[in-house]
Amino acid sequence: CLQDVHWHIGHLGYFPTYLIGRLYSAQIFQAFRRDHPDWDRQCSQGEFGLLKQWLTRTIYRYGRRYPARELIAKATGSEPSAEPFIGYVEDKFSEIYGL
Repeated sequence: CLQDVHWHIGHLGYFPTYLIGRLYSAQIFQAFRRDHPDWDRQCSQGEFGLLKQWLTRTIYRYGRRYPARELIAKATGSEPSAEPFIGYVEDKFSEIYGL
């Protein structure tokens, strides 16, 4: 059984876009957390409105006006980078496995 429905027709080129999406999402979330350091408390209380507002203000309102790299730079204040994702993975697995 193939994991994704598009694999059976040979559309395997999605993997690079999965990776780019993960890199961008880590950088976007890092910028959000920088702007809202009390996010963990809000999240634990089920409050997600601030996240939605921030995403609308910094990402969603632009639609397809900018290429992805430019939008990420505008939203986060820095060029796209793997560093936020690497930090996320290190933090996550350090906590899980006590590294």
